[in-house]
Amino acid sequence: MQKNIEEKINASWLHAMYGVKRQKKHELLAYAGTVSEILTLSKEQLKQFLSEKEMERWEWHEQHANRYQMWEWLCEKKIGFTYCEEAEFPQKMIGMPDMPFGLYYKGKLPDKTKPAV
Repeated sequence: MQKNIEEKINASWLHAMYGVKRQKKHELLAYAGTVSEILTLSKEQLKQFLSEKEMERWEWHEQHANRYQMWEWLCEKKIGFTYCEEAEFPQKMIGMPDMPFGLYYKGKLPDKTKPAV
């Protein structure tokens, strides 16, 4: 599997994890460098960023949410996904307060050269 597809699958899995605030996901990404590297962090490293409740959600998600099945489901439903590290992520959202970690979408993302409402 191509590295960028693997990273996107991992980002989608992380984005889908409820109970972990988006700001924490951004902090983890800044610390680890890539989403795939986040997934290799030890529990002790994760605890530096996540509260006890967030750690419980993380562990539940690891046990119950298969990222490849989730990705397959998105593809079957023709649901696109992008996240903050990808070129296709809307640049107008970069730096926004409480910027989303990722976006699910149907169809196409807006044209970057045209004004958006």
